[in-house]
Amino acid sequence: MAAIHLADGRTLLASGDRSGVRIWDPLTGELRHTLLTGAPVHALAVGTGPTGPALHVHGPSGLAILTLDQRVL
Repeated sequence: MAAIHLADGRTLLASGDRSGVRIWDPLTGELRHTLLTGAPVHALAVGTGPTGPALHVHGPSGLAILTLDQRVL
């Protein structure tokens, strides 16, 4: 399982099953979104990309970098 809190304090990204990342509100326990990756997720990291915050997802197929849209989080 991999998990990371975002700086806003109200978003938790977690992976733990075979093919996805779940986006949770840790204060309410509400599942907000599911990102299906199609492969296991081994690690998560958040950093700054060319257009803003980015989610780095690492798995057996390599690394994917996704821009985070704060409006949908």
